[in-house]
Amino acid sequence: MRHAVWLILHQGIIITEINHQKLEISEGIEKNMIKITSIIIAEDDFDDRLLLEDALNDNNIPSENLEFVSDGDELLRLLRNKPNGQYMVFLDLNMPKKDGRQTLQEIKSDSELKNIPVVILSTSNAKEDIEMSYKNGANTYFTKPNKYSELVEVMAVIKSYWWDKASYYPS
Repeated sequence: MRHAVWLILHQGIIITEINHQKLEISEGIEKNMIKITSIIIAEDDFDDRLLLEDALNDNNIPSENLEFVSDGDELLRLLRNKPNGQYMVFLDLNMPKKDGRQTLQEIKSDSELKNIPVVILSTSNAKEDIEMSYKNGANTYFTKPNKYSELVEVMAVIKSYWWDKASYYPS
C-alpha cells in the first residue's frame, strides 16, 4: 500500500513526511538538485516528431540537446550510454520492437535510470494504459491532442512545471 509523501519547506530545510515519519533533508540538497538540459523523444512517427519539436520551440523549451529514437531498445541504449544525464524522456507507448509500456518498466526498474522524468505522450486514452503507466512510474501522462494548438498548450504545462518550477534529484 502506498502512502502519501509530503514535502514541506520550512526555514530553508525540506521536511519530508513518509508514512507519518518526519525526515529532515539538509539545506544543501537544493544545491545538488539539477535542471533538465536534454530531451529525448521516443517516437516512431516522423510527423509527430516534427510537431513535438515545433511545440517545444513555440514554448521556448531549449531543444539544442534534443534527440529522437524510434523504439524502446534504442532509447534504453541511449540512456545507458549517457550516464548521469539531465534528461527528460517523452515516451510514446505504441512503437515497434520494444514498445513504450515495456520500456517504461525497464527504465523505472533500473537503479541508474529510475529517476529520469518520463512523460507519456500517446494516442491511447485507454484507462488500462493510463493506469499501467502511472503504476510503472510515469511522471505524467498526456493523450496526444488532435490539434497543434492543444499540443503547444500541453508543452506549456510541461514547461511550466519541469523547467520553471521543479527540480529533480537524480540518484
